[in-house]
Amino acid sequence: MNTSRGTAVALSIAIISGFFLLRAASGQTAPSAGTRAADEEDIREVVIRKQMEDWYRSGDKSVATAKDKTEKEVAEHLNFKIFFVSVSGKDPSDEFIRRLRDIPRTIKKASHCRVIKEGGAVADRNTGQFGIVFRADAIRWSGKDSVQVEGGYHCGGRCGAGITYELQREQSKWIVKSARMNWIS
Repeated sequence: MNTSRGTAVALSIAIISGFFLLRAASGQTAPSAGTRAADEEDIREVVIRKQMEDWYRSGDKSVATAKDKTEKEVAEHLNFKIFFVSVSGKDPSDEFIRRLRDIPRTIKKASHCRVIKEGGAVADRNTGQFGIVFRADAIRWSGKDSVQVEGGYHCGGRCGAGITYELQREQSKWIVKSARMNWIS
Protein backbone atom coordinates (compact mmCIF):
# COMPACT_ATOMS: atom_id res chain seq x y z
CA MET A 1 0.00 0.00 0.00
CA ASN A 2 2.82 2.40 0.82
CA THR A 3 4.39 1.70 -2.57
CA SER A 4 1.23 2.55 -4.50
CA ARG A 5 0.65 5.67 -2.39
CA GLY A 6 4.27 6.75 -3.00
CA THR A 7 3.87 6.09 -6.72
CA ALA A 8 0.65 8.15 -6.84
CA VAL A 9 2.32 11.07 -5.02
CA ALA A 10 5.35 10.92 -7.33
CA LEU A 11 3.08 10.79 -10.38
CA SER A 12 1.05 13.76 -9.12
CA ILE A 13 4.21 15.79 -8.53
CA ALA A 14 5.47 14.90 -12.01
CA ILE A 15 2.17 15.95 -13.63
CA ILE A 16 2.01 19.24 -11.73
CA SER A 17 5.68 19.99 -12.48
CA GLY A 18 5.14 19.18 -16.14
CA PHE A 19 2.14 21.48 -16.29
CA PHE A 20 4.13 24.43 -14.87
CA LEU A 21 7.11 23.68 -17.13
CA LEU A 22 4.85 23.65 -20.20
CA ARG A 23 3.24 26.96 -19.18
CA ALA A 24 6.65 28.52 -18.59
CA ALA A 25 7.98 27.24 -21.92
CA SER A 26 4.98 28.62 -23.80
CA GLY A 27 5.31 32.03 -22.14
CA GLN A 28 1.90 31.76 -20.53
CA THR A 29 2.90 32.03 -16.91
CA ALA A 30 0.51 33.97 -14.79
CA PRO A 31 1.88 37.40 -13.84
CA SER A 32 2.86 37.79 -10.21
CA ALA A 33 1.04 40.31 -8.05
CA GLY A 34 4.13 42.55 -8.20
CA THR A 35 4.15 42.43 -11.98
CA ARG A 36 0.44 43.28 -12.16
CA ALA A 37 0.93 46.24 -9.82
CA ALA A 38 3.90 47.47 -11.91
CA ASP A 39 1.84 47.06 -15.10
CA GLU A 40 -0.99 49.09 -13.60
CA GLU A 41 1.42 51.90 -12.63
CA ASP A 42 2.75 51.90 -16.20
CA ILE A 43 -0.77 51.86 -17.65
CA ARG A 44 -1.92 54.79 -15.51
CA GLU A 45 1.21 56.73 -16.42
CA VAL A 46 0.51 56.22 -20.13
CA VAL A 47 -3.09 57.44 -19.71
CA ILE A 48 -2.15 60.49 -17.62
CA ARG A 49 0.75 61.33 -19.97
CA LYS A 50 -1.54 61.08 -23.03
CA GLN A 51 -4.05 63.47 -21.46
CA MET A 52 -1.35 65.94 -20.44
CA GLU A 53 0.45 65.90 -23.78
CA ASP A 54 -2.79 66.35 -25.72
CA TRP A 55 -3.81 69.26 -23.45
CA TYR A 56 -0.58 71.24 -23.48
CA ARG A 57 0.05 70.74 -27.21
CA SER A 58 -3.47 71.90 -28.01
CA GLY A 59 -3.18 74.80 -25.55
CA ASP A 60 0.17 75.96 -26.90
CA LYS A 61 -1.18 75.78 -30.46
CA SER A 62 -4.36 77.70 -29.55
CA VAL A 63 -2.34 80.51 -27.98
CA ALA A 64 -0.02 80.67 -31.00
CA THR A 65 -2.85 80.75 -33.56
CA ALA A 66 -5.31 83.04 -31.74
CA LYS A 67 -6.77 85.53 -34.22
CA ASP A 68 -7.69 88.36 -31.86
CA LYS A 69 -7.27 89.59 -28.29
CA THR A 70 -10.36 87.79 -26.94
CA GLU A 71 -9.43 84.50 -28.56
CA LYS A 72 -5.88 84.81 -27.17
CA GLU A 73 -7.16 85.55 -23.64
CA VAL A 74 -9.40 82.47 -23.69
CA ALA A 75 -6.58 80.31 -25.09
CA GLU A 76 -4.14 81.55 -22.44
CA HIS A 77 -6.70 80.98 -19.66
CA LEU A 78 -7.13 77.33 -20.71
CA ASN A 79 -3.43 76.74 -21.36
CA PHE A 80 -2.80 75.76 -17.74
CA LYS A 81 0.74 75.78 -16.37
CA ILE A 82 -0.12 73.50 -13.44
CA PHE A 83 -1.31 69.94 -13.92
CA PHE A 84 -2.68 68.01 -10.93
CA VAL A 85 -2.83 64.20 -10.86
CA SER A 86 -5.35 61.84 -9.30
CA VAL A 87 -5.04 58.04 -9.44
CA SER A 88 -8.17 56.12 -8.48
CA GLY A 89 -9.42 59.11 -6.51
CA LYS A 90 -6.21 59.47 -4.49
CA ASP A 91 -2.83 61.13 -4.71
CA PRO A 92 -0.27 59.15 -6.68
CA SER A 93 3.10 58.29 -5.18
CA ASP A 94 6.05 60.68 -5.36
CA GLU A 95 7.66 58.21 -7.78
CA PHE A 96 4.62 58.42 -10.07
CA ILE A 97 4.90 62.23 -10.14
CA ARG A 98 8.65 61.93 -10.93
CA ARG A 99 7.79 59.78 -13.96
CA LEU A 100 6.06 62.83 -15.47
CA ARG A 101 8.90 65.31 -14.91
CA ASP A 102 9.55 65.66 -18.66
CA ILE A 103 6.10 67.21 -19.21
CA PRO A 104 6.65 70.97 -19.71
CA ARG A 105 4.30 71.98 -16.89
CA THR A 106 4.35 71.98 -13.10
CA ILE A 107 3.03 68.58 -11.99
CA LYS A 108 1.49 68.20 -8.53
CA LYS A 109 -0.67 65.73 -6.65
CA ALA A 110 -4.41 66.44 -6.63
CA SER A 111 -4.35 67.22 -2.91
CA HIS A 112 -2.35 70.36 -3.78
CA CYS A 113 -5.38 71.90 -5.50
CA ARG A 114 -8.70 73.22 -4.38
CA VAL A 115 -11.95 73.64 -6.27
CA ILE A 116 -13.24 77.19 -6.12
CA LYS A 117 -16.94 77.10 -5.23
CA GLU A 118 -17.93 79.82 -7.66
CA GLY A 119 -17.51 78.31 -11.13
CA GLY A 120 -15.83 75.10 -9.97
CA ALA A 121 -12.38 76.13 -11.23
CA VAL A 122 -9.31 74.27 -9.99
CA ALA A 123 -6.55 76.31 -8.34
CA ASP A 124 -3.24 75.62 -6.62
CA ARG A 125 -3.64 75.77 -2.83
CA ASN A 126 -0.38 77.72 -2.42
CA THR A 127 -0.25 80.10 -5.39
CA GLY A 128 -3.91 80.40 -6.38
CA GLN A 129 -2.87 79.75 -9.99
CA PHE A 130 -5.50 77.95 -12.07
CA GLY A 131 -4.83 74.41 -13.21
CA ILE A 132 -6.40 71.17 -14.34
CA VAL A 133 -6.76 67.75 -12.69
CA PHE A 134 -6.04 64.69 -14.82
CA ARG A 135 -7.12 61.31 -13.56
CA ALA A 136 -6.72 57.62 -14.27
CA ASP A 137 -9.07 55.35 -12.37
CA ALA A 138 -10.38 51.81 -12.80
CA ILE A 139 -8.46 49.37 -14.99
CA ARG A 140 -10.34 46.49 -16.60
CA TRP A 141 -8.16 43.73 -18.01
CA SER A 142 -9.52 42.22 -21.22
CA GLY A 143 -6.45 40.03 -21.77
CA LYS A 144 -2.89 39.81 -20.51
CA ASP A 145 -1.86 42.54 -22.97
CA SER A 146 -5.01 44.67 -23.26
CA VAL A 147 -6.93 46.90 -20.85
CA GLN A 148 -9.56 49.61 -20.60
CA VAL A 149 -8.96 52.53 -18.25
CA GLU A 150 -11.40 55.14 -17.03
CA GLY A 151 -9.83 58.58 -17.03
CA GLY A 152 -10.54 62.21 -17.71
CA TYR A 153 -10.00 65.73 -16.53
CA HIS A 154 -11.59 68.56 -14.52
CA CYS A 155 -10.74 72.26 -14.73
CA GLY A 156 -14.06 73.94 -13.94
CA GLY A 157 -17.82 73.70 -13.77
CA ARG A 158 -18.02 73.57 -17.55
CA CYS A 159 -14.60 72.11 -18.15
CA GLY A 160 -14.37 68.38 -17.65
CA ALA A 161 -14.65 65.03 -19.35
CA GLY A 162 -14.86 61.31 -18.69
CA ILE A 163 -12.92 59.18 -21.16
CA THR A 164 -12.42 55.44 -21.60
CA TYR A 165 -8.98 54.56 -22.93
CA GLU A 166 -8.12 51.25 -24.59
CA LEU A 167 -4.48 50.21 -24.30
CA GLN A 168 -2.51 47.36 -25.78
CA ARG A 169 0.93 46.12 -24.74
CA GLU A 170 3.24 46.06 -27.76
CA GLN A 171 6.90 45.06 -27.43
CA SER A 172 6.73 45.48 -23.63
CA LYS A 173 5.22 49.01 -23.83
CA TRP A 174 1.64 50.08 -23.20
CA ILE A 175 0.14 52.06 -26.10
CA VAL A 176 -3.17 53.97 -26.18
CA LYS A 177 -5.11 52.49 -29.09
CA SER A 178 -8.30 54.50 -28.69
CA ALA A 179 -10.07 57.00 -26.48
CA ARG A 180 -13.86 57.24 -26.21
CA MET A 181 -15.44 60.36 -24.72
CA ASN A 182 -18.19 59.26 -22.32
CA TRP A 183 -19.22 62.73 -21.20
CA ILE A 184 -18.03 66.32 -21.45
CA SER A 185 -19.02 69.50 -19.68
